[in-house]
Amino acid sequence: RLIPFRNSIFIGIGLGGSETGYPNEGFIPAFDRAREAGFRVVAHSGETQGADYVESAISGLKAERIGHGVRCLEDLDVVKLVKNKQIPLEVCPVSNLKTGVISSIKDHPIRQLVDAGLLVTLNSDDPTYFSTNLNNEIRVMHEELGFSPEEILELLKNNFKASFLPETEKEKWLTVISRAQ
Repeated sequence: RLIPFRNSIFIGIGLGGSETGYPNEGFIPAFDRAREAGFRVVAHSGETQGADYVESAISGLKAERIGHGVRCLEDLDVVKLVKNKQIPLEVCPVSNLKTGVISSIKDHPIRQLVDAGLLVTLNSDDPTYFSTNLNNEIRVMHEELGFSPEEILELLKNNFKASFLPETEKEKWLTVISRAQ
């Protein structure tokens, strides 16, 4: 039903919500149809479920970005897959704390994801529900997780690199950010 609206209103589809009890394999036909119709595809995986969900989102759903993906670290082969394919991980530290994925913000694995050479983006997940926004996530990254302003800026550049904007728009915004340094 969305096909007539592709590019005018919608450019992609995403799989979100609880991973528990909803394996990615059940959504493969819908994702296949969406890709065939020219939609971009993203999947929420590897937040409350393990690295196998990240792997199935990439291999089965052929997701171009992964919402969260923090649990990919549980399997070195999945980390290699994410890194080799340069699949962006949309990381949301405060959300991960509030959903119980981590017990303390200090335990967040974002530093490990970055150090592993993964394409990490910084995001706020459902700002109203989790009482956060990107400004707060940036503050948490700096004050609680020890990221320097330069490191945070790199993560924010990754947001543009991972976006579905046309390449010319991406370059424009990356230039703006670089000039702000």
